[in-house]
Amino acid sequence: MALRKVEIFIEEALKDELASFLEKSEMTDIWWSGMPGEHVVAAFLTIAETSDDLFDRLDKKFSDNDSFRIIISPVEAIIPRPQAEEEVAEPPEEKKPVKKPVFLLRITRAELYDDINEFSALSRNFIIMVVLSSVVAGIGILTDNIPVLVGAMVIAPLLGPNLSLAFGTVLGDVELVRRSATTALVATAISLFIAFAWGLAYGNRLSEMPDPGINLSDIILAFMSGAAGAITILRGGSAALVGVMVAVALLPPLMRAGLFAGGGLWIHSMHAFLVFMANTICVNLAGIFTFLFAGITPKYWWEEKKARTYSYRALSVWTILLLIMVAVVLLLNFYRSNQ
Repeated sequence: MALRKVEIFIEEALKDELASFLEKSEMTDIWWSGMPGEHVVAAFLTIAETSDDLFDRLDKKFSDNDSFRIIISPVEAIIPRPQAEEEVAEPPEEKKPVKKPVFLLRITRAELYDDINEFSALSRNFIIMVVLSSVVAGIGILTDNIPVLVGAMVIAPLLGPNLSLAFGTVLGDVELVRRSATTALVATAISLFIAFAWGLAYGNRLSEMPDPGINLSDIILAFMSGAAGAITILRGGSAALVGVMVAVALLPPLMRAGLFAGGGLWIHSMHAFLVFMANTICVNLAGIFTFLFAGITPKYWWEEKKARTYSYRALSVWTILLLIMVAVVLLLNFYRSNQ
């Protein structure tokens, strides 16, 4: 259970209307304070996982007011600790509407959007992080140094755009999808260029490195890692922690593909790039499934149909690509076993 402190800024003339609204929403322990310029602030605590509906209704009712703002802040601790309220049996005739089952607890949609929107931004800092992680990963691969490779995973920003792409698909946000796809492609191109140039410098010495190959276990690892990364984001986990868990399935095979291509080992390069493609497909597919199970929906009801259409189409495309990838893996392994 993640608690959030909510502060609502509004004109003093609308204080009674806001107070009545919050009272009907069964909000308790509300603190009111005045501000210069005939404005007031209402503050209260709420549970992040169940607050989307409240924030949507507040936005719908008061968004026309220029002074209206909602600020959501994480709560580290409360002293004294809040006590769980005892449930009181209600008369049979006063049944409340049944809520939709929640499969995965998560923070609010607004918080998720702000976090994930940063992953899709093609900024100068992002490009620098891609370059740094690629160089560190290249050193780790060429020297067979696992600690160095893990260090690259902590830096690696490749997961962010892929999960942002999945999130935008579930919401039907075309702009977020386009921005995420562009950022992911640019990051991939930069890493490949660095690896290819490095491969040209090393030349024949790369032939001593083993062919990475591709197995079904690589696909399973990528799918599970993608789901773990999405769940971590749903709970408000840090991007660095997600990078440690998931980037291991994205950056190393991409760097190996570029290194082998630069060294003229095209079969090795193809195998490594297939691993990268399989992992990218699985991360996106797992991300879409996870966000759907968490009940991520657009803010307005009239956007839900478009979002469902985008989600189903994306699931179909990624699933077809995954089946093709599985078939390629099985054929390659069958060919190798009969050589």
